[in-house]
This record gives sequence, structure tokens and C-alpha cells, in this order.
Amino acid sequence: MGRKNRTDDETLKRIKKEAAHLYSEKIMGKKELASQFGISRTTLWRLEQKNPELKKTMEEAGKAQEILRNEGVEDTFLKRLLTGVAGPTEYMFYLCNRLPHRWKNKHTVEHSGEIKGGDKITIILTPEQGKVLASRTERLSI
Repeated sequence: MGRKNRTDDETLKRIKKEAAHLYSEKIMGKKELASQFGISRTTLWRLEQKNPELKKTMEEAGKAQEILRNEGVEDTFLKRLLTGVAGPTEYMFYLCNRLPHRWKNKHTVEHSGEIKGGDKITIILTPEQGKVLASRTERLSI
């Protein structure tokens, strides 16, 4: 027999009412969110699994959380670039992978004819292909 559930109905009502609002308004992880209610991250996850309405609400709040994070990163890196602290390559990777609809690093070149020996060939990868290649090279310690 498992441990008795310590999350009372009042706490559950409060989480349903306030969690999504807190999570969508301030940049925080779910662990920090759970601590706001005096519960663990695992308990919050279990509550989401048992309450489809809460789960859906938290997923929607998670989308707002992602927007907040992306905007924060965009703002921070823009300030760093404008003040000369960092170059564009530092944040280009993040923006291209996290906000591909706004930031693209893909160029398409059409070529007809032949390529003679000695010419360099550049291979352009999509962000997803780059992730696969990176994970494979990391696994192989290349």
C-alpha cells in the first residue's frame, strides 16, 4: 500500500486556479512552480496526469512560458550584440533552432552542370539534421 495522498482538495483547487497564470506570467521551471504551492515537481506532474483539464491548461501556459523565454533570450543577445560584448554567432544557433519561423539559416542554391575535382562542396543542413549530426558525432567522440 502506498503513502497517503497529501495534496488536499483545497490545494488542488488553488493549483488549478493559479498555476497556469503564474507559469505563463513569469519565467520559471515547473520545479519552481511546484514549490510555490508547497508540492514537489513529481506531485505536480501526477496532478496533471490525473486532471486532463489541468494538464491542458498547463500545456497552454507552457507555450506562453516558451514565448517569454525566447523573447528574453532575443532581448539579451540583442543587447550583447549592440554593446559589442558578443558576436552574432554566439546566439545565431539558438535563434535558428528555437525560432525557425523567424530566424532562418538555410540557403538554397541550384546548380546544373558538373563539379570538377578540387572544388569545395558545402553541405547545408536543416536545424533538425544538425541536431542528428551533432548527437551522432558526440556519441562517436568525433
